[in-house]
Amino acid sequence: MSLEKDFGHPQAGVVADPFVVHDAGLSEVPIAVQYLVSFIMVVMATAIAAGFDRYEAIPNLSLIYVLPVVISSVAFGIGPALFCALLGALAYNFFFTEPRFSLAVADTANISAIALLFIVGCITSAIASMRRRDAAALDRYRRSEEKLKIYARQMIAAASAQEARGLTRSALASLFQAPVVVIRAGKDDDLKIEGENNLPRRQELH
Repeated sequence: MSLEKDFGHPQAGVVADPFVVHDAGLSEVPIAVQYLVSFIMVVMATAIAAGFDRYEAIPNLSLIYVLPVVISSVAFGIGPALFCALLGALAYNFFFTEPRFSLAVADTANISAIALLFIVGCITSAIASMRRRDAAALDRYRRSEEKLKIYARQMIAAASAQEARGLTRSALASLFQAPVVVIRAGKDDDLKIEGENNLPRRQELH
C-alpha cells in the first residue's frame, strides 16, 4: 500500500485527499441558485395548497409550507430555510386569509396562524441545520479515523526511519489539510528539514 495512494501526494502546498466526500448535492451550488430553488418550492407548495383549498376547506392548510422549509434546510442550510419560512408565511397570508390577495389580515386568529407558521418554520430549519452539521462532523471524524488506521498499518510495515518520517508527514498533511515539514537532528546535531519544498513561498519584494 503506497504512501501516495493512501494519503495523497502533496504538490505546491495542496494536499490531495482521497477521503474527502465530494458533495454532489445542493449545498455547494451558488447562493443565488439556493434561494431560487427555495422560492420555487414555496411556489409549488402554494399551488398544492390552492388545489386543496379550491375543492375542500382544510383548517391546517398552512402546514403545507413547512415541507419546503424542511427540504431547504436539509439541502442548503438555515439561510434558505428561513427564507422559505418567511416567504411561506407571506404567501399563506396573501392567498389564503381574508381579505385574499392582500397582506392585510381581517381575522385576528389568522395573525396567530401566520406567526405560528413562521415560528414552526424557524424551529424546523434550525433543528434540520443542526442535524446537518452534526452529520458533517461525524463524517469528518470517520474519515480521520480511517486515515489513522491506514497510517498505523503503514508505520508497522515501514522498513526505515526515512519511510516512517514520510508516512508521518503525509498523514499529518492529509489530516490537517496543510503543508507539513519534519525537522530532525542529524549528525553533529545539524537540523534537517524534510518537506520544505511543499511550503508556500513568500513573494519577493521588488
